[in-house]
Amino acid sequence: MGEYYIGLDIGTTNITLTALQAGATTAPKATSIPNPQRARDPSYAYTQDPHAIEAAARKLLAAVPGRIAAICVTGQVHGILYFDAAGLACSPLYTW
Repeated sequence: MGEYYIGLDIGTTNITLTALQAGATTAPKATSIPNPQRARDPSYAYTQDPHAIEAAARKLLAAVPGRIAAICVTGQVHGILYFDAAGLACSPLYTW
């Protein structure tokens, strides 16, 4: 166990985590899980569940075998998500 520096990409297709161990001399392996699309209604809409995205990211982070020293997060290029007054997601994640 050691310290890890995390790259977390929350993309429209996959959520991918790369964990670089401090002092490592080899490239880290990436771990990905699908970021599922919600049912299309209307048919042209591309939406995703923000709660499922958060759960998937937490699942990947929980699998890191040591202390997380830092996290860098990236995401899909275009999107909008509405939040309520408490800061909780109250809409799907709309992407295009």
